[in-house]
This record gives sequence, structure tokens and C-alpha cells, in this order.
Amino acid sequence: MVHFNQLSGFLTGRAGMSIGGLQVFERPRAAGTRKGYDLCVREQNLSGDGMVVVVRKGMLPYRPVTRKQYLEYMIASVERNFDEIVAAEKQALKVPSLSAFRAEAEQRLADLLKLGNERAVRYRAELKQHASDKTLEVPAIVEGEGPDTFSTEEQGGKALVTVNPDYFRKDLPAYVPQVIVVHWQLQEGVASRHFGKLVEANLPIETFQAMMNR
Repeated sequence: MVHFNQLSGFLTGRAGMSIGGLQVFERPRAAGTRKGYDLCVREQNLSGDGMVVVVRKGMLPYRPVTRKQYLEYMIASVERNFDEIVAAEKQALKVPSLSAFRAEAEQRLADLLKLGNERAVRYRAELKQHASDKTLEVPAIVEGEGPDTFSTEEQGGKALVTVNPDYFRKDLPAYVPQVIVVHWQLQEGVASRHFGKLVEANLPIETFQAMMNR
């Protein structure tokens, strides 16, 4: 499969997450190279699924989300969620028809205010920690959605990126290739796998590169 000028088959969006007005995506793990390009794979099928992204030399169509950006986003997100929960509990106390449950609502609200926004506190501690060890600008590779989740791709973490708006030239017609995603899938236990391996080993990357910006 060959995709021109689209990254949807390469990057996986994280629902509802955006930074600086740009949607956040997960980038597949790099597992070697093919003719000078990163060979990316999906975790569920390391041996039979691969992708190579042919790009303009010296520039990528995506850029990493930093640890600082990720932590600041998560702090704002959990604080907003906490404020919404507190507001909902306060609103429930004003509804006459719910008076029978008033004591329960008051207790939930009291517990919330007593405990405070624990997740935000933990994220802030994480932000402070990485500020002190000067790793806030390191690309965010995360596992899950909680503090202490920065990981590595080798350990199963996902590299977070946004599309690089500076990459795509607006002076070129839409049909001109600016990024080409070459994606192949090989199935175990079928006769065509042998031929698939031959195709994989002899991908005409140079031909795809020659098509760029033309």
C-alpha cells in the first residue's frame, strides 16, 4: 500500500488530545532501517507489518511532543475535569428533588475538597522533577495516562507527535507528492509470504524519493 500526502495510515490519533491547536498522534516504533529510512512497525505484528515514510530530505512532516507539553496538557485536563465534578456536586445540592440525597452529595463534595485534585498534584510534582533534571524538552514517550509513565519505545511506550505545519509546501499542487507512506503487511502461513519478503527486501525507495515534490 502506498499513501501520498497523508499520514493517517502512519500516525494514530489520541482522541480529544491537542497541543497548540494541533492534534496529538502516536508514532509507530522505529525498528531498524530500510535504505536509510526508519523502518516502523506496529506492536501487534512485529514480523509482518512495516512502514517506511519517504519525506523531503532534512525535514519531517511531524514533530515530537515534549515532556513539558505533555505534562502541562495533562495538568490542565485533570484540573478542568476536577472543576467540572465539583461544579456538578454543588449543582446537585441546589436541586430540590434531590434533597433526599443531599447528605450523600455533601459528603462527596467534602471528600473532593479535602483530598483536592490529587492527579494534578502528582503531575505538578512530575513537572518539577523533570525541570530539575533538565529533561522537560525530551520527546514524550508515554505508557498509559498517569504520572511516572514516561517510558521508552523498547519498553512499549508510545512516542507522541503532532503534524509539522511547516513541512507541507502550500505553493505546490495537491497532487504533488510531499510525503509518501509505504506500508506492507505479510501474513503467516500463506504461500505469498515468500514473495512478500522479496518485495520487502527490494522496496524501490529510490523511485519513491525521486517522485517527491514533482
